[in-house]
Amino acid sequence: MNAAHGKVVYQFLLDRGIAKKSGETTPSNPWIITWGNEPKDGLKTNTVTDTGADQDGRAMDDGERTEYPTAMLTFRSNDYAAAVAKMQAVERLFDTKSGFYRASVTVDGEACILHAVHVRTKWTKIGKTEQDLDLFTMNVQITAESA
Repeated sequence: MNAAHGKVVYQFLLDRGIAKKSGETTPSNPWIITWGNEPKDGLKTNTVTDTGADQDGRAMDDGERTEYPTAMLTFRSNDYAAAVAKMQAVERLFDTKSGFYRASVTVDGEACILHAVHVRTKWTKIGKTEQDLDLFTMNVQITAESA
């Protein structure tokens, strides 16, 4: 798969209406989603970035390591309760029992299959921004491949 795993998650969240691109928000969905870098503006934002991968120890038979790509989702908001509700909605969406399994996602023209997104670290408040917005993070593990 050529697409960054985190970008597949970004596109999945965008496709599912969790948030909108900057300039496309509505009063009913004021959340902005970005890939890679936090936007300067926006009172309610969600940013997705790649964070490398988790690794298993070396396999006993051939010494190969298995990697599991990961991403970090960062949320900031001027409304603590709205941020918690949004993060819980994202967690429910990632739940393969109630959310999805094998979602088709197109990233930069490449068709991908998002098999699963496992929440590795549930949402955690990590402080405040310079604009006094609450700042949260959530870490996920991604299973995806080219279609």
